[in-house]
Amino acid sequence: MFAIVDLWRSIAVFLVVLAHTLTWWGNPVFFKFIKPSLLGLTGVAIFFVLTSYVLMFSLDRLKKTSNKLYIDFITRRFFRIYPLAIIAVILYYHFNIPSYFENGTDFLPAYVSVSGLIQNILLIQNFTVEKDILGPLWSLPYEFQMYLLLPIIFTYIGNTDSKWRGIFLFFILCLSFFVATDKMDTINKLFSYFEIPAYTKWGLCFIPGVMAYYAQKEFSGKKLNFAYIWPILGLILFSRILNYNFFIQILSAILVGFTLVIIKDDFNPYLKKMCSTISKYSYGIYLSHMLAIYLGFELFGKSLIGWMVFLMSLFILPVLCFHLIEKPFMDYGKRLCLKKYTRAGV
Repeated sequence: MFAIVDLWRSIAVFLVVLAHTLTWWGNPVFFKFIKPSLLGLTGVAIFFVLTSYVLMFSLDRLKKTSNKLYIDFITRRFFRIYPLAIIAVILYYHFNIPSYFENGTDFLPAYVSVSGLIQNILLIQNFTVEKDILGPLWSLPYEFQMYLLLPIIFTYIGNTDSKWRGIFLFFILCLSFFVATDKMDTINKLFSYFEIPAYTKWGLCFIPGVMAYYAQKEFSGKKLNFAYIWPILGLILFSRILNYNFFIQILSAILVGFTLVIIKDDFNPYLKKMCSTISKYSYGIYLSHMLAIYLGFELFGKSLIGWMVFLMSLFILPVLCFHLIEKPFMDYGKRLCLKKYTRAGV
C-alpha cells in the first residue's frame, strides 16, 4: 500500500541531497535560468505530504487500541525524531563540522550560542533567529510541531463528511496564508530575537497528505497506470527549477497527494525494493548527508577519491544511524506506549 510513498520519499531525499551537493559545487545555474538548488525545498514539501498521509493511517490504527491516543501518538513520534536529531546536533556542534551554507555557497559550521544549541536540541529554533546547527534541521521543528496538530485534525475531520471538512480546513489555511503572511513579517521585524514561524506556508504542505488519506477511503480504487507518475514528477521538478514561490509549492504538494490516491503501485519489484530500502534509511540520509559532503569533498576536494568517500559515507552513515540509534529508540518508544497506553483486553 505504501510503495508509492516509498518512491516519493526516495525522490524527496534524492532531491535534498542533490540540491546540497550542487550547492557545494558552486550552485550552478544551467542555461542561465535553471537553479537545481531550489529542488531541496521541493523535497521537503514532498516529505511533509508523505508524513501527514502515513501518520493518519498510524492514528487510525492507534485509535483501535490506545486509551490515550494523543499522548500515545506524540510519545512514539518523539522517540522516532528526537534521539537521532539530538545526537546529530551535538556531534556537529562539538566537532565544528561544516553543515551550513552561508551566502549561498560558503560551506561553514553554524556558530551558535549555548542558547542556540539548546534550542536546536529541543527543535524550537524556528521561534528565534538562531541558526540551525545542521542546515537541513530547519524542517524538523515544523514537522514535529505539526505532529502536535495531526491528532486534533484527525479527530476534527472524523468519518462524517470528511472530504468537506478537509476542504474547509485547506481553504481556511490558504486564506490564513494570504491574510497573515505580510502581517507576520511586519510583526517579526518588531522583535530582535523571537519570530513567528512560517506555519501558514509550510503547514499547507501537510494538508494534501491528510486529504489523500480521507479521499482514499471514499475512492473506489486507483485508476491510473503507474507510468503517469513520471509526467507529474516532471511537471513538479520543471516548475520548481524555474522558480520557487508559494503557489508552485502548494501545487507540488497537491499533485503528490493526488498520486497517492489515484495512481497504482504496479511498478517494477526491483524498483519497489530499492525505494523501500532508501525510505527506511531516509531520515538518516537527511541528517547525515552534510557530513558525507564534508568527508568527501571538503577533505578530498573535487577528485575521484572525494566522490568515492562521499558516496560511501552517503551509504554507510544512514545505515549506522538507523541500526544504532533510530531503531533501538523506536522500539523502546513502541514498548513504552504498548505498556502504558494500550486498552485492557486488546
